[in-house]
Amino acid sequence: MKFGIWTTGRDEAALELLKAIYSATKGGTVKGGISYIFCNRERGEGVWSDAIINWCKETSIPIVGFSSSKYKPDLKKIDYEEWRRRFHEEARELLSGLYEDVRVLVGYMLILDADSCRDKPTINLHPARPGGPKGTWQEVIWNLIEKNAEESGVMIHLVTPQLDEGPSISYCTYTIKGGSLDNLWKEHKLRLRVLQLSEIIRLEGEDYQLFSEIRELGLKREFPLLIYTLKTLSEGNVRVDKGKVTDREGQILKQGYDLTEEIGKVIS
Repeated sequence: MKFGIWTTGRDEAALELLKAIYSATKGGTVKGGISYIFCNRERGEGVWSDAIINWCKETSIPIVGFSSSKYKPDLKKIDYEEWRRRFHEEARELLSGLYEDVRVLVGYMLILDADSCRDKPTINLHPARPGGPKGTWQEVIWNLIEKNAEESGVMIHLVTPQLDEGPSISYCTYTIKGGSLDNLWKEHKLRLRVLQLSEIIRLEGEDYQLFSEIRELGLKREFPLLIYTLKTLSEGNVRVDKGKVTDREGQILKQGYDLTEEIGKVIS
């Protein structure tokens, strides 16, 4: 199975995840390979995107850079949706000679246009379990805290024109109660006696200890979940066809493929 990867290359995590995918394909964990990397930055636009470009040269992975920040800035100001459509149309044209079975978004910071969602199965990570909170990872965690949630998760979902509405391909779950977390939840309840949650967010933000501990639980599962999802896809245990996610026998997986046990073993 061939994977095309789209990234903005905004931070070190993007490069490390690319390296992890590459190692998994070379080591045989994932039965496939990276056919190309597309970056919506060109050389000189970022430290980490430059590092990705250099790494691709070292590993002989084809990389296509196409700067979204330089692309038709006047159109972007007056009609963002049309700009987004045209940018991705031209991006797909640049990549037309490079084959992929599945497109993987790795820290790609633009929202895909509808045609890019439909032309190839495209997958992305969302830091919540199926049916969990939507939004950014920060919004997800604050939502969990607000609702006094018992568990959270991470999922890989199919990208559709409806943002964060695509079906889940795979997921893992984990508890956010018990152990040392119980003391943080108790402290949080005491804080709520004197402060609204909105005030806690404004005053402490991501430094709030309960927030950061929940974030860490999700973070350490993100890389393994993506790798094992690619493994599962490459082995045919999960299939994506015409917007539907099925198992090997063609049965629809309503919540995706549960990888909780496998991820638990990897991170233990």
